[in-house]
Amino acid sequence: MTMTVIAGDRLTTQALVVVPIVDEWTGSAPESVRARSLSPGAFAHVADGQLVVTGRPARALPSLDTTARTLEVVLDRPGRAPQRVELVVPAGSALPWRGPAVPLAATAVAVAGRVREKDHPHSPVADATVEVRGVAPRRLVALRAPLALAHDAGVTVGGRALTETGTTTASATPAGSDRVVVASPTGIGGGTVLAFGERRREEHVTVQGLEPGNVVVLRLPLVRSVPDGAPVRRHTTGALTGATSLVRAALPGDGLLVTVANSNAPVVEVSDGGRTELRSTNLRTDGDGGWRLDGARGISRIELTVNATGLATYGPVNHPLLGTSDPNVLDVEMSV
Repeated sequence: MTMTVIAGDRLTTQALVVVPIVDEWTGSAPESVRARSLSPGAFAHVADGQLVVTGRPARALPSLDTTARTLEVVLDRPGRAPQRVELVVPAGSALPWRGPAVPLAATAVAVAGRVREKDHPHSPVADATVEVRGVAPRRLVALRAPLALAHDAGVTVGGRALTETGTTTASATPAGSDRVVVASPTGIGGGTVLAFGERRREEHVTVQGLEPGNVVVLRLPLVRSVPDGAPVRRHTTGALTGATSLVRAALPGDGLLVTVANSNAPVVEVSDGGRTELRSTNLRTDGDGGWRLDGARGISRIELTVNATGLATYGPVNHPLLGTSDPNVLDVEMSV
């Protein structure tokens, strides 16, 4: 029996992309990260803090000389959800393409505290305004309720005027639901903006429509549960003002937006087509002086300013945050 061997092309591979990966909390290379490619003809691994994608250029990046190509990679880290990353290699790039650092999504933590008077008997300060800003050059917008959906970097964020037109109450509704039963649907229809819960932690959602039985259908699911009998305030909307944009892509559960410019609007809109979300800004203390910000992700330092009637302003003061503390506790004392 005779066997004939025909020589073929050697399946040689080379480095296509080399980019650093960094932890959002520390800014340094994270440990124990594995990578896998989702793109045909490409392979991914992590070495010395670098994400390396290899393969045959003709298969993994066809026509790169004239057309930008995208490679998809999944990053896995113990105790974290898998993170999908898109690497857009510009047309005409020399290989390996060395792009900007890829931030490894951090765990979101809460920031909470209590505001009291400095002098005896250290009474709690109710209804104080707690303003969270970024430490220069970073700019942040703090939200009373975290986001429900993800939004890409570059998406517009602007102030949206709301006019309250009436109130009703809601039946108990779990987080994640897109339907709420209200006591009265009067004045509620498609496009109406509803605010659920107490004002200091209110969540805004736009109405899609109504169903029989006083059921309100929401465009997006609720982030927080609604207790039975919770107030529901309905609003009409005004013009978008003071537009800026996201510097960093936002993820579901984010309560801090990283933006090009600061926003002083009491309500901001993340304008993203059918994924558009409205959120109140500026936190407020409850009757015991307590306050809480959910969804601080990868922000290692914030600037805190607190204002209350009859008391001297606290701040602005810089405070470090730790990704290992949930919540980060920041108590404040205010003087007369």
